[in-house]
Amino acid sequence: MSASALSSSLPQHLDLLHATETIDDMVDSMAVEVEGWARECLDVDGRMLLMMCVLRGGAFFFSDLVQRVGYSIEPAFCRGWSYAK
Repeated sequence: MSASALSSSLPQHLDLLHATETIDDMVDSMAVEVEGWARECLDVDGRMLLMMCVLRGGAFFFSDLVQRVGYSIEPAFCRGWSYAK
């Protein structure tokens, strides 16, 4: 979806910060970096890379990233919280 189409479908109280294409490019770039780590794990230890997702909204981004990594990985999920008030 183009940035103009996306921004026209947003409610008026929200602003589009980054175009879809920009986000896709950054996720692709991160996937390439993760592929390097995954390749190293396989070559050195013969194991899959463990990718950890911190929940509370991260699952959607994590899913996009995992799909773009060209190696098998072991996904894991955790939940975090803070004692700060």
